[in-house]
Amino acid sequence: MGWLVLRAARSAAPYLLRQHRWIELVAAAEQVLKRDHRTATAATLLPMLAAAVEATRGTDHELTAGGIHARALEILNPDQAEIRFRQLLDTAVTREQFGAAEILTSDLIDLYRASGRWDEALALADTKAEYTRRAGYGPRTQLDDQATRLPILYMQGHYQQVLDTVEELRDQMDALPDPTDPHDSTIVPFNVRETLLNIGVVAAVALGSWQQALDLNAELLASMRRRGATNAEQAFAATNDYGPLLRLGRAGEARDLLIWSRGVFEANNNTSPHWARSSARSPTSRTPSDTGTGPSTCKPTLSGLTTWPLIL
Repeated sequence: MGWLVLRAARSAAPYLLRQHRWIELVAAAEQVLKRDHRTATAATLLPMLAAAVEATRGTDHELTAGGIHARALEILNPDQAEIRFRQLLDTAVTREQFGAAEILTSDLIDLYRASGRWDEALALADTKAEYTRRAGYGPRTQLDDQATRLPILYMQGHYQQVLDTVEELRDQMDALPDPTDPHDSTIVPFNVRETLLNIGVVAAVALGSWQQALDLNAELLASMRRRGATNAEQAFAATNDYGPLLRLGRAGEARDLLIWSRGVFEANNNTSPHWARSSARSPTSRTPSDTGTGPSTCKPTLSGLTTWPLIL
């Protein structure tokens, strides 16, 4: 469905510009930028969004339009985008529009993470939590803010702290009200849960806690099945079990997993990762550092590319 949303939004943007339907134009551009990060796309949207920014100046929609404009600018010129995000954030705080401030802070965190500025990203994560509180958001949103810190801490090498925090936040999450608190209406519960479990898997792998990684990933997969995730999404997440299975001496299960996941990818016209194509033939053909029982010597990255998918 993602490509349908992208196609519809991309087609609608020029029409909405001609009709001066600024709010709908900004919403369409936001959907495009979520799914298409090409410079050509950003360059096409930028003048449309600049017109929306000018048209909404001084209105309740000014910060929203400015934020989406800055996201397009980030693809083309991150330094200029940072300045623009900072200006918008200052305006939001001055006006005490803390909901907008929380969103703009998230954008800045993403920008800093993309450039490896981990200390600045972590400081902003703490600021984001304060804006969330002042905006009156509920407990699930506040828990999501705590989870925002974890990928940053992971990239700083604080694996045990990340894993301990995941376990603590899981307990808090299980105690949250169901249905969701009305003040958490902008939060999708399964997103919070699955993001938290995924970073837990990554941290457990980095520490060599193979069984804990399998347990956390099993919980992640159960959540995906409950919400009706596609087979391809489930297969990609399931392949996080490959490394831990191999290191626990369960090579047969690792091989079966790769064969199954490759079949799912091919059935859905997705290209399976290169390691799945080769390793499915011989999952025990690894280097010594890949078959040990201690912590992994291969540090997963934000793109999730190592011996097997590890998604952050």
